[in-house]
Amino acid sequence: IEAAKFYPLFARQRGYEGVVGVRFSVNTDGSVKDVVVTNPCHCDALNKAAAAAVRKAGPFPAPPEVVTMEVDLSYRLE
Repeated sequence: IEAAKFYPLFARQRGYEGVVGVRFSVNTDGSVKDVVVTNPCHCDALNKAAAAAVRKAGPFPAPPEVVTMEVDLSYRLE
């Protein structure tokens, strides 16, 4: 997911940082479904970018049954 993550220009230019919690499921074919931001940060652009990163990261290795996961994506300017 980190490889698919991007920092929106809007947020970068304004110095916005945050951590976004995202829950999603991985189907038995490795595809991603049911992406939901469960713990948004103050910046909607970062929330949307986090959800998009999870969708873009798929497909994942196929699990034997549908698996639901929750991850935190951190956006920090350096």
